[in-house]
Amino acid sequence: MNNLSALLLGLLCAHSVCMASEYIMPQRPLVQEQLRSVDLTKVSGAVIDESSVTTTILVDAGVVAGGDGSAAQPFSTFSQALKAATVLLQAGTGVRIRLAPGMYREGQFEICFPDEMTARRAPLIIEGSATGGSVFTGADRMSNWKDEGDGLWSCAWRHEFGFFGGLMGQYNVQQLLGQRREMVYVDEKWQHPVILEDYDYTVKPLAQAKSTEGQHGGPQTFDQKGYWTYRSAQSPKEVLFPGSFGVTERLENGKRLWLRLALGMNPNTLKVEAMTRTQWARISFKDNVVVRNLTFQHYGNAYFPDEGWSRSGAVQFGAPGRSGGDGLFQLHHVLLERCTIRWNSGGGLALDNLQNLTVRQVEASYNGCGGMAQGTCHNMIFESCTTNFNNWRGQLGGCSSWAMAGIKFHQFRDARLSNLVSIGNLTGGLWWDVNCENFIVDRPISLANYGFGVFFEISKGPMELSGALISNSGTNLQLTCAEHVSLRNNIIWVPPAPSSSTMQVDPNTGKISNTVSSAVKYLFYNRSSDKSDAQWDVLGHELEGTPKTHRDFWLPGPVFAEGNVFAAGDNGYGMDCSIWLPSEIRRKKLFDKAWVGRENHWFSATTPGFIFVDFDQPEKDPKRNRQWGVTEWSTRFQETTPVFTDPLFTDPSRYDFTVKPSSPLAARTDLPLRKLPAAWLAEIAIHQAWVATLRPDKGWVGK
Repeated sequence: MNNLSALLLGLLCAHSVCMASEYIMPQRPLVQEQLRSVDLTKVSGAVIDESSVTTTILVDAGVVAGGDGSAAQPFSTFSQALKAATVLLQAGTGVRIRLAPGMYREGQFEICFPDEMTARRAPLIIEGSATGGSVFTGADRMSNWKDEGDGLWSCAWRHEFGFFGGLMGQYNVQQLLGQRREMVYVDEKWQHPVILEDYDYTVKPLAQAKSTEGQHGGPQTFDQKGYWTYRSAQSPKEVLFPGSFGVTERLENGKRLWLRLALGMNPNTLKVEAMTRTQWARISFKDNVVVRNLTFQHYGNAYFPDEGWSRSGAVQFGAPGRSGGDGLFQLHHVLLERCTIRWNSGGGLALDNLQNLTVRQVEASYNGCGGMAQGTCHNMIFESCTTNFNNWRGQLGGCSSWAMAGIKFHQFRDARLSNLVSIGNLTGGLWWDVNCENFIVDRPISLANYGFGVFFEISKGPMELSGALISNSGTNLQLTCAEHVSLRNNIIWVPPAPSSSTMQVDPNTGKISNTVSSAVKYLFYNRSSDKSDAQWDVLGHELEGTPKTHRDFWLPGPVFAEGNVFAAGDNGYGMDCSIWLPSEIRRKKLFDKAWVGRENHWFSATTPGFIFVDFDQPEKDPKRNRQWGVTEWSTRFQETTPVFTDPLFTDPSRYDFTVKPSSPLAARTDLPLRKLPAAWLAEIAIHQAWVATLRPDKGWVGK
């Protein structure tokens, strides 16, 4: 038997440590019946009778203007079709707008009927006639380029997009490149942005700022504002390099768009496009909406606007503020399918205040912020959606976590999410955060992300993860203050890390290095240090089932894990379990119903045993950092019939999770024993090479 697996516990934030006495975990079984199960009978998604829509308006970007939307004379723009459709909707007539293949240089539409229930309820279908052929773009072609010498060119620039954001204080993207919107593409190839007009950026509190600071980390000063003070302009001849661009939007600096190409290239003979529109559309207060077979690209939406990026996707359903009048929701019954949302400045798809939603075969990749974000939604189905290689603007501007991921969803209930793919994001993969209830994530793939793979946070569940394939450089599966979690038949593999990433415990302070990678991170902390034990105990029971947005502390557990593979290569760990619970009653609540495992497969190539770190013990106290053997680990965390041996994957370093004939998993048909297609591996390699060429603004300052 190998030296095996593990780890347990590294709160990676520094804070004061309370002198609480050690709580001994109970040696009694936690029966599975204590775990609430996901109820999929509450999940139907969107139900829209498309057969009732008999009126069709046709659009073709390739025809001359002056049509009437008929087959003989289609409109030449979507805006014309939408104007005609609005009249029909207001009369209660459902409408289908069908777009022929072509490039539609349009955007910033508001489809909104807050006080017109007839128009709101009549179905609206917006679709391309063929998948992917109808492309909405936020960019226009630039012309009349002036040769400035040495590969440098310029043209007139009439826009003044300026900076954005600031209300998130220290959690806003801090570097200037992350606070801009501009994008330029040469023959569809992304050009690197460079700041030409330099500003000082400072964050100051508002006059009546409220602090939400807690004793343990967390958001502290949302009520702040960012301020920009102009300093000077840099010379494009000195700072631009081949394949880069910048703007001087101030009048005294000439209001020019600057582009440096390789010597011999002439932008007047190339297709050079620059972002001129900030969003395709914001659809709110509208029911029975279908959007399909469309591509949305090159929109300059903000990376992290004042109201949060889930309110500012390139494609957006729902808006902040006012509710729908007949309840919490602004939209009911929305279907989005077979669409691509790519290469936009901020986030891809944003969803908020919806009920009865289906998102099927939608890809949101290569966006400057996250792929998909969602606020309050009930009754959702997501099927076969892809969110790959997002957050390039965050990489440039110094923001990689806290508020974005391939997918980050908040405050929803009743959902089925199947066959999600999240690969190569310059942030985390799949994140379910705050008040998520009654949902199942089935057969997701989360690989090669620059952060966590799957994250369940501050939610009472029930939630289930099954058939997942997860392998990332950071924590792979993170469970933080999550209740009623089921983990079934997942493969979670920690890729080998450099030797510098091995677990380091400082003998003087007892602190653990923050470079640890693990298959599972199990984290519990106190979000309400100002409440007494008695108050906390009341909150833990009386807030169960209430609609309050933020409970002070979700009761941890139970987690039931069955039939999973938690494995790690060199210098990785099977589990990292961290607690910061400075009181007896809170620790009892944790250990009374924390983790139950059955027939899980654990493996760690080089690390010795399991480690438990208790941050409520003094830094030099031997009880703070404890190494457990396999038997003690299995008993204390109620792990029954575990298997500890090498799973013998074929080549996990190249994401080949098929197994060798002698593998102990060879007979398992319920695991995702699969090999990534060669095309996926090639795209990962190309993206990683491209990331290496990025030049972050003022250095990389990850959040």
